[in-house]
Amino acid sequence: MLSICLTVKNRSRVLVDGRELKLFPNCVRSIAQAMPSDVPCELVVADWESDDWPLAEWLEETARPLPVRLVTVQGPFS
Repeated sequence: MLSICLTVKNRSRVLVDGRELKLFPNCVRSIAQAMPSDVPCELVVADWESDDWPLAEWLEETARPLPVRLVTVQGPFS
């Protein structure tokens, strides 16, 4: 099994010059689309209490068909 591990803190929705950029959702979508169907893989996301767009609202759907493990981390972002 391949585990792809990512960390995030408020990069789901970013406003730049009046435009909403969905940086982390685009990253997750790219990973899900790039994985060959014959490679067992999971996505592990360590979230430092993001408050820009709750991951529970979009992460699993965007990562499909990859299974997702979401870990909430407290303290300073590292």
